[in-house]
Amino acid sequence: MIQCFIFIGCELGKTYQVCNHISDLMDKCHDEYGVVSDNIYSISGEYDVLLSVKFSDHRNIGRFVSEKLHCTPHIVKTNTVIAFNAFPT
Repeated sequence: MIQCFIFIGCELGKTYQVCNHISDLMDKCHDEYGVVSDNIYSISGEYDVLLSVKFSDHRNIGRFVSEKLHCTPHIVKTNTVIAFNAFPT
């Protein structure tokens, strides 16, 4: 599993619309993009939304971001961070 954190910047006043759209999108993308789990957080700071996603295949990360997230209305920027387990069990 590949853990990603995707920071999302939204147009002013559109954060909850973006979150709702992403929630609907995630329900549809599990099989196509190998999404294993996801969580959506409203955050403060430079970005408005934090999407925590686990993918079964690292090749699906870029496809998901460019084909699905960047096509979401009211998203103005994203920043993807891929996380690696520093303390494997």
